[in-house]
Amino acid sequence: MIAMIFLCYKEDPDSGLNIRYGVPLYVRVKGRLRYSTQLEDIKINKKFNEETEGSSLDFAVTLQNTGNVHIKPNIAIDIYNSQGEKVKTLELIGKAPLLVSGVDKYHLIFEDFNLPKGEYKVEITVIYNHEPLREYKYFMVDESGAVRLLEAAKE
Repeated sequence: MIAMIFLCYKEDPDSGLNIRYGVPLYVRVKGRLRYSTQLEDIKINKKFNEETEGSSLDFAVTLQNTGNVHIKPNIAIDIYNSQGEKVKTLELIGKAPLLVSGVDKYHLIFEDFNLPKGEYKVEITVIYNHEPLREYKYFMVDESGAVRLLEAAKE
């Protein structure tokens, strides 16, 4: 998709009501289609929910479309404990397209976060046209339950 064109119709000039029609404009790429994306950034933020009095982890994954066609990325996050056991899987199915050269942030939320103290491995998998992009991050939960991203790779 290259653009979204909106057509507006206003029947009565004194009315505050407008009718809008949105029409996506797609352009066919000449030559070979190139699907490509890059993981720009990953952030982990712990949040407290006052209603449930519980915590959640927000995994913010920033992607850039480096190909020549728009993509609808699917993102999966698998969390492993220090023994290599999977403790949680989060998934986000692509809804809105990521346009060519576009950058967008996707949030995957781990509700009712309650992991014990220790180090954890996060496997981020992005699928956009059947070619997975994988990256690994590590985070630590301390005695107080605080979470921090570890910089050094463990593999």
